[in-house]
Amino acid sequence: MKPTGGSTKVPSAGSNVATISAIPDRKGYDKMSDIEKMIGGDYAQLTNTNIRSFGWKGVTVSVKDRQSQQPKTILSDINGIVKAGELLALMGPSGSGKSTLLNVLAHRTASLNANVKAAIYINGSAANPKTFRRISAYVEQEDALVGSLTVRETLNFAARL
Repeated sequence: MKPTGGSTKVPSAGSNVATISAIPDRKGYDKMSDIEKMIGGDYAQLTNTNIRSFGWKGVTVSVKDRQSQQPKTILSDINGIVKAGELLALMGPSGSGKSTLLNVLAHRTASLNANVKAAIYINGSAANPKTFRRISAYVEQEDALVGSLTVRETLNFAARL
């Protein structure tokens, strides 16, 4: 087997030499996106070449306070954008609105029982909620993890649910 770019020959058991390739040897390699080249064929379903950016502007969420029944703002004028191939970490203390923001971005506002104002964009154009639900996936918080899986395997498993 002729090694491809990014491959390394390492001694294997016995006298044979095994070739480990970081870049799969397959036709159409030049047409693949950078992330597909990086992660290889097993996880190619996690990539997307149609969506170049996902953004939100003016996300504001208000609920009625349980005790005073007065409006309480959970999120106030939140803006953001994520471009294809980027990784975004949403971090903050418990109760800071992380899950609320994700629910708004996933168009899951009915369960919030809140007043929601938000503009969500795909590739710079307003996102149609019906189309958005069809082309996206959202894995809700799930603390039950399988300890024997790698991080990649865990994310792949969750994405396929």
